[in-house]
Amino acid sequence: MDPEPPTVPDDDFAEWTRVGDSTEVLFDGAPVTVTGRTLRYESTTPGARDSLDRFFFATRLGLEPSVSPNVALTKLVRSGAADGFRDQLSERGFKHIQRVETRTIPVGDAEADLYRYRARCAAADGDISAEAMMAVWADDSYQIAGGGYPLTGDVNTARRELRRLIRNVR
Repeated sequence: MDPEPPTVPDDDFAEWTRVGDSTEVLFDGAPVTVTGRTLRYESTTPGARDSLDRFFFATRLGLEPSVSPNVALTKLVRSGAADGFRDQLSERGFKHIQRVETRTIPVGDAEADLYRYRARCAAADGDISAEAMMAVWADDSYQIAGGGYPLTGDVNTARRELRRLIRNVR
């Protein structure tokens, strides 16, 4: 059975456009199949599209057969999510990706492992610096959320907004 989409508050996305809603098998092997339901967004804020679109995603994982989150499985999910996120960043044109921070943040009643990355991205007038974050947590199911933004303009606001979006996923 496919997982339900993650819940993201509509109020948080007034300046964003949903650009995707997809379900795909992420891993299929004995003894479990992992399916992810992902919502993807891009910023519509004026000036945000000058060199690198800010982006956000939220994914809920479904496991078949149904398995409750546990220590061993959580370690595998974290590792797979981090590897997959780096691959997605590469596909978006991020280069020289480096993890610069690992910490925990509250997401609802759960604690999420948050990974922050820095990279370079091609732009019309040369490479620019960018950051991306991804968090993984388990409540009733595993969830992954994250996104990225250019390191231009008001970086602190962009960073805080992305953390807020991640914290509001259910």
